[in-house]
Amino acid sequence: MWFEPTSFGDIIGVAGGIVAPVGFEIPPGGEIGSKNHVLNDHSYCCQLSAHACPHGEPMVEWAAKCHLWHEKRVT
Repeated sequence: MWFEPTSFGDIIGVAGGIVAPVGFEIPPGGEIGSKNHVLNDHSYCCQLSAHACPHGEPMVEWAAKCHLWHEKRVT
């Protein structure tokens, strides 16, 4: 079973964006470590700020901030 959290960003918080909780501590209908559940999370630099992607893709000037954003989201 695949679960996907909501994806959104703001200009506050760690690395200039926010990381939203997924809404549960164990997979619904499962248990931690279940081989039948996958959390399909996404990390987009455009979540960090509307200013990062004024034309739909992150600007080169945002590379360092984007890296920190992805590092925080993934870890």
